[in-house]
Amino acid sequence: VLSAYRVEFVAVSEEDFERNAVRLLGDESSGTVTPEANAIASIESVDASGTRIAIGGADGMGALRDALSAAIHSGASDVHIEPAGGKGRIRLRLDGKLLPFRDDISATVLKQIVSRLKVMAGLDITVTRLPQDGRFLLIADDKRIECREAVMPCRGGEKVVLRMASHNPYLAK
Repeated sequence: VLSAYRVEFVAVSEEDFERNAVRLLGDESSGTVTPEANAIASIESVDASGTRIAIGGADGMGALRDALSAAIHSGASDVHIEPAGGKGRIRLRLDGKLLPFRDDISATVLKQIVSRLKVMAGLDITVTRLPQDGRFLLIADDKRIECREAVMPCRGGEKVVLRMASHNPYLAK
């Protein structure tokens, strides 16, 4: 069935298997994605003029940085940031499954994260009742990641979906 693929078998200790399985696939028992400590040293967004702006630190941007770091480190294809029951949550899509990352984000921090992402993608932060889409470039430890962003109004605020893909200079504007 997989004749086009070359399979290489390797021996690994049970401890190494468990550690890497949790790191790459999340914690199966809880169905969540676990952040790897210090997985990515720096994450920066690049604006239209080429200026790099660090992500993280104050005003709840630590939650955004942690989510982006976990998404990049685990190979997630999407990051979903959305209101849920008076709070906010972040979920990552890994291997087609939408897994929880954080579900304890305050409504205030969620609004700050959504506004920051809209600015990064060059969207209008005052428009909250219409869908918007944009794109921006992330640089994480010198790895370039193209992010396409869709913002949609929903009950409780706005939902943001980031589609993350390795940067291809041939497809850039």
